[in-house]
Amino acid sequence: MRVGEATQSYWATIRRWAGADRVRPYLIGELVVVLLLVKFYDAVRSLAPSREAQAITHGRDILMVETDLHLDVERSINHALIDSHVLTELAAGWYQFTHLSVTLTVLACCFWWRPDLYRPARSSLIAVNLIGLVIFWLYPVAPPRLLPGLGFVDADLLAGYGLGPAGPISANLFAAMPSLHLAWATWTVIVVRKMLINRPWPRRLVPIYAGITTVVVVATANHYLLDVAAGVAVCLASSWATGLSRVPVPAVAAEEVAPRGQPVGDQLAASG
Repeated sequence: MRVGEATQSYWATIRRWAGADRVRPYLIGELVVVLLLVKFYDAVRSLAPSREAQAITHGRDILMVETDLHLDVERSINHALIDSHVLTELAAGWYQFTHLSVTLTVLACCFWWRPDLYRPARSSLIAVNLIGLVIFWLYPVAPPRLLPGLGFVDADLLAGYGLGPAGPISANLFAAMPSLHLAWATWTVIVVRKMLINRPWPRRLVPIYAGITTVVVVATANHYLLDVAAGVAVCLASSWATGLSRVPVPAVAAEEVAPRGQPVGDQLAASG
């Protein structure tokens, strides 16, 4: 390769990573959006100490509704989990670390390999978080593990993660409803299934991730079943509103869509 071609290829790579082409948005703009969401989350979380009594009352109300509907299985699942030290460690680790790492990994892969899908995927994830944060602000809910006198055991505490600030990010203690763990897991399933072009078996297996997350958030006493349902509903609504659910899955193999070494999404966007 000649010097001129090498230089041109280098700057093309830099522009691609910076989001300076037509398909991908500017990377700096995406980072600013993340920063604003973090600031909003911090503002909502700062209200937690003054709303503990209200959050506990709301948590008891949700549990009462579940009891009336014969859906109050959280305590029995929680006790079944903590009977096994190994399962408790695995479940607490899954709850603390996969939520953020898997979601951000999928988002980054989408940015690079499927820029045609990235914009609606990113917009849907932002909408999920904004809806969740507004609900946390208006209706704080304590998770089952923080309801005194009801027999729930804090699996995160048993595994050594403690309350609140433990784990990769500092958590909002009174943000059980809706479950963002399930909202993000559902978002991950939707996006990954759309990224797996002409891969039927992997696409069928992806929902298992959301299924495991459901069991984990309930068994660790971090969420109620109604939280789980609300989290899934928030994700599905945001996916529809932002157009993510309507992004088609191309019925061709990835090798046939893009030349070797070129992201599939660039070719799909160009052909569309």
